[in-house]
Amino acid sequence: MFHDMADARSSEKATNIHGLFGAIIVEPPEAQWFHPKTGEEIKSGLMADIYQPGKPAFREYSVFFHDELEILDKDGEPPVDHRTGLLSSTTAISYRSEPMRNRMPLSHEPEDSGEDISMSSWVYGDPAPPILRAYVGDPAKIRLIHGEIKETHVFHLHNHQWRLEPENPASTIIDSITISPQECYTLDILHGAGSRNGVIGDVIFHCHLYPHFHEGMWTLWRIHDRLEDGSGKLPDGTPVPGLLPLKDREQPPRKDALHPGYPGFICGEVGKPPRQPPCGVLDIEGKAVVCPTPLERANFVEHAAPGALYTDTCPCHTTGVCDS
Repeated sequence: MFHDMADARSSEKATNIHGLFGAIIVEPPEAQWFHPKTGEEIKSGLMADIYQPGKPAFREYSVFFHDELEILDKDGEPPVDHRTGLLSSTTAISYRSEPMRNRMPLSHEPEDSGEDISMSSWVYGDPAPPILRAYVGDPAKIRLIHGEIKETHVFHLHNHQWRLEPENPASTIIDSITISPQECYTLDILHGAGSRNGVIGDVIFHCHLYPHFHEGMWTLWRIHDRLEDGSGKLPDGTPVPGLLPLKDREQPPRKDALHPGYPGFICGEVGKPPRQPPCGVLDIEGKAVVCPTPLERANFVEHAAPGALYTDTCPCHTTGVCDS
């Protein structure tokens, strides 16, 4: 269980608007929690590896939604939305925000909103809010906390689901939940990181109310396919922090020349829009417009099919092969 700690006056005179909120998460008796990078026992933090007697270890993430932020730009002025010319609000996740006004379209064409690439790390780098990290298959729980005073938000996690009542096997399975000020929920992710079909890569989560999403309330859950020992780098040169495997799970395979780990096998260029996925678009003769590179192909799952190259597939829903 966990408790939200916040100023309950629900007004702009409250301290929440200045970021004064937090949470106490109560683990089962004899549970221990450790830093996911160093393995050292910790007393607090947004992310921890939880070990409890008689149950599987799991990744735990504390995710704070908050709004009504008082933000000024580098010139000391309220920020302005580059598309509308109007004053722009800012909403955040865990004290960080990635508003779309920071991700300008690459062209100056009036019709180019840049929305198709607005969340691409290839073009703009990773978003500012904390990025959750796990290995595919890791058990995971998200402690979702609304620390603010006014706005209701809709938390939506792509590619994953959880039960509305975690302890009830007959409970409704959902992938979105509405959360109001000073509320909190535990999202016990079904099948762990990557869900049932073993998704790897970047999974978006955000507020599903588009203005809030647009104002910065979004980030990623990065699900690794190979062991990250702290020596890796993203394509833009950003170091990849180490991530210790959970002790009661099989260790992820190590990297090698043909398997550099996500996103090292993807054909992309920093600062430019990502190309279409291989085999994702077919020409009039039914052949792939974008063919995979040898490195991309080496990282396909067994029985890969167009649209499902890097995850396990369902034979009843996928047909065809990827032409090289």
